[in-house]
Amino acid sequence: MNYYQMLHAPLDLIKKYVEKCHVKDPRFIGQHDNHSMMEFEPIISDIILNEGQRIPDYFSAGGMLSPRKIVSTRLKSLLEKNSEMECIEFFPITLFQSKGKVEGYWITNFVSFSDESLDFERSTFHVITNTPIKNKYGVYIDSSSNSEILKFKNLSEFLQIQKEGWGIGVVINSDKLWIKDSEKRPLLLFDKVPVLDIIVSEDLKKHLENFGFQGIEFKPLEMPDEEWYGPNGLRKQFY
Repeated sequence: MNYYQMLHAPLDLIKKYVEKCHVKDPRFIGQHDNHSMMEFEPIISDIILNEGQRIPDYFSAGGMLSPRKIVSTRLKSLLEKNSEMECIEFFPITLFQSKGKVEGYWITNFVSFSDESLDFERSTFHVITNTPIKNKYGVYIDSSSNSEILKFKNLSEFLQIQKEGWGIGVVINSDKLWIKDSEKRPLLLFDKVPVLDIIVSEDLKKHLENFGFQGIEFKPLEMPDEEWYGPNGLRKQFY
């Protein structure tokens, strides 16, 4: 089964945030790790949107609410129906546009992940090594960067290399990702593997497209970014 990254369209939507508490308040949603259930009702900033734009069903929360997503009530309902387990929490968020309050939108909290569903035998990754350049006095003056495409045997090896590279200039980004043939769930989320988007099956993609949701794009999971976004990228044929 083919899988897709559910991307939000690149729109300039957000004008500013209205804080309801100090950003260091432990109850502020931005202080909560986006990887576990919340055991309290979080404090969520209101968002003021730029005027003159249609509010989509799906967009990035951005700013101090990153990396969370904003979804409409009807999209929330469909995502919940296609999750075999509770993998996304939704909390109501208030939007403002043209001085009017807009309700019926929700901010996400990802809580259950499926990194083990990735087929590491077929997937490839960009491994970027940034090396500092110092002068003879040991003062940093520049850096050099080296990028290579690598495979990992399994999730354990990936996590080990990721851990060893943390803090020494090694960054791992996804290149071509494939889901195991045995995986049948319509909705997946990754935690350790570098994909911040909701991943959907081809069947769920078609279902979402039939509903006519606004602001959603679907990138094949196995397609590198340069082949999707590049000057002659496939994205232009669809969006």
